[in-house]
Amino acid sequence: MVKSKHFVPRIKPLYFINEDEIRKYVSLKKFKILKKRCPYASLSYRDEVRALLDKFEESNKGTKNSIVNSFLEILPLLKKHYKNSKEINVCSCGEPCIGEVCKGCEVVKKVG
Repeated sequence: MVKSKHFVPRIKPLYFINEDEIRKYVSLKKFKILKKRCPYASLSYRDEVRALLDKFEESNKGTKNSIVNSFLEILPLLKKHYKNSKEINVCSCGEPCIGEVCKGCEVVKKVG
């Protein structure tokens, strides 16, 4: 959405494929994967959101797809609204961030 030298464009070929289907495909193809979870993942906001979305999906099948589809519906409006937005904060480490310090640096500071 925001074009900046601080953001890397991403290609998302598995965007519409759910995690269970990806796991099955990986298993069928016998891909070698790292099954160890990052020890700092539980400190991340992303992990909190993932757990919340998984809980919603468990009680209301299709929730995740509905969220993605709703986002895609409003994406053209968001792009139009934020087209001229150029204000991007940069952390002391050089990474883009919302606040003064990026989440990566926050985690490093917490774990010492």
